[in-house]
Amino acid sequence: MTINRTPEGVAQSSLQRLRAALYLRKSRADLEAEARGDGETLAKHHRALCELAERHAVKILHTYQEIASGEHILERPQMQQLLHDVADGRYDVVLCMDLDRLGRGNLIDQGVIQETFKRTGTRILTPRKVYDLRDELDEEWTEFEAFLARRELKLITRRMQRGREQSVKAGRSISKRPPYGYLRTDDLKLLPDPQTAPVVQWIYALACQSLGPSAIARRLCAMALPSPSGNAVWSPSSVRFILENPVYRGALVWGRVRSHKVREAERARYRRVLMSEEMWIIREGNHEPLIDGATWERVNSISRRHPAPISTSGRNVHPLAGLIFCATCKRAMIRQPAKNRPHNALRCATKGCPTRSARYEIILHAVQRALSEQFHGIFLANIEKAPENTVLSHSLAHVIARTRQAREEQLKRICEMYEQGMYTRTQFQARYDEVTAQLRQAERSLETWERSHSVQGSAANRPIKPDPPPERVEPSRLFLTSTGASLRELLVKSVRRIEYTRAANNTNGELPRLEIELLF
Repeated sequence: MTINRTPEGVAQSSLQRLRAALYLRKSRADLEAEARGDGETLAKHHRALCELAERHAVKILHTYQEIASGEHILERPQMQQLLHDVADGRYDVVLCMDLDRLGRGNLIDQGVIQETFKRTGTRILTPRKVYDLRDELDEEWTEFEAFLARRELKLITRRMQRGREQSVKAGRSISKRPPYGYLRTDDLKLLPDPQTAPVVQWIYALACQSLGPSAIARRLCAMALPSPSGNAVWSPSSVRFILENPVYRGALVWGRVRSHKVREAERARYRRVLMSEEMWIIREGNHEPLIDGATWERVNSISRRHPAPISTSGRNVHPLAGLIFCATCKRAMIRQPAKNRPHNALRCATKGCPTRSARYEIILHAVQRALSEQFHGIFLANIEKAPENTVLSHSLAHVIARTRQAREEQLKRICEMYEQGMYTRTQFQARYDEVTAQLRQAERSLETWERSHSVQGSAANRPIKPDPPPERVEPSRLFLTSTGASLRELLVKSVRRIEYTRAANNTNGELPRLEIELLF
C-alpha cells in the first residue's frame, strides 16, 4: 500500500474497507473529570472513534472496552484479548484515542504491544495520526511517545505518593476504608464507631488474658459479631491484624501494608506484604484511641513471643490450590499438613461450616477421575506428540460443545414437561431461565475458544501425513498420569472452579462419600 507523507512527516494511508477494532480505556485524568461531573468518558471516546472510523471508511468488527483500568497488561483482560486477536490477524487497524491508551507501563508491556502490531502489520489509528510500525519513522516516533508516556506515568505516581504522605502527616486518614472500630468524617478525621469500637476493645481484653488469635476468632464467630469484611466469619489473620495495628492506640499509620502484583498460573493476583516499621509513616496522638498505650504494648509483647507461622505455599503450590472451593460457603479450601498422621487433609477454613474435611489424596484422585470421565472418548488425531496444553485445549472445546448440546436437550425436556402440566408457570420460568443462562455461558465459552483458535500456524496443529499414521491422543489419560506441576498446569487450563461437598461422615472401613462439581 502506498504511503504519502505530509510536510510534518506524519504518515497518511488509505484505510478504506479495512477491518478495524476499537479500544477504549479510561485514564486517571478521565476518572477525575467524571468525578467533577464532566460526563461518561468511554461514551464520548466511543462517539469520537466511530466518527473517525466513518471518515476513514473502515469497518468496525469489535469494540474492546476496558472496564477496570490497570497499569500493566496483566491487569487488563480486554487488552490481552485484543493482542491475541491482533496476533491472529483478525484486524488491519486498531482505533484508540491515543497511543498511551494501549499501554504506558513498563518496557516489557510496551515491547509486547509494539512487536505484536509490527509483526502482523496492524496499524494504529488515532485522531491525530496513523501509525504503521513497519515504517521506520513511525516506529521511532512510537518509541519516543512511549518513552514520554512512561515518564509521565512515573511523575504522576510520584506526585500521588507524595500527596498521600503529606495527607498522613497532616493527620488525615486516606485509606480506602476507615480502620475497623472507627468512622471517618468529611475532613478525613477518625472517630470511634459506637457499634464496632467495643468489639475491638473486647479483642484486646481477650488478648490480655493470653488468648491467641485463633481462640479469639472462634469466640467472635460464636457471638456472630460483624467482622471487618462485613460478615460473621472471623479469621485468625483478621484478629492478628487488629492486635498489631497502632491505629488503636491513637496513631495514624501509612505504608504498613503494601500490595504486590504477582502472576500465578496465568492469573493476576495481589499479595499483601507487611512492611518493616522503618518504612512506616506514623503520626502519634492523631485521634481518640480505643486502647491505652500500656495495653497495646502488653498485647504486642505477647504477640512477638508467638509470631504467626511462615507460609511456604509460594514455594510448593499443590495442584488444587486456588481451584477447589467449599460448595456450602463458597470459600477456598485449604490443605492442612499432617504432623502426627500419615496423610494431609483438605478442609474448609470457615468456622461453623458443616462441610467435612477429607484426605487430600482422596479428593485429588476424585478430581482426576471426574475430569478423566468428562474428557473420556475424545481422541485427537492429526496431532503427534503434541504438547499437553494443545491437546487439552482441543479437548476442552469438545467438552464445551457437549455441554451446550446437553443444555439444548434439557431446554426441550423442560418445555415438554411444562406442556404436560408437570411444571407450574412459575417453576417453568425459573428452570427455563436457569438452563438458558447455562446454555448462553457454554455458547460464549465455545465462541471464545473458536475465536482464539481461528488462525493456527504452529506446527503442533498442522495436519500430519497419514504415513506413518499419527498417534491418537486421549486427553483423559493425561489427568490420571500427570503429577505435581504438570497436573496443576492441566487443571488451571481446563477447569475454572471445583466445588467440593461432604456432609456425612463415613463408617468404619468405608471411603468418604464426597461430591465434586466441575465448572468450566
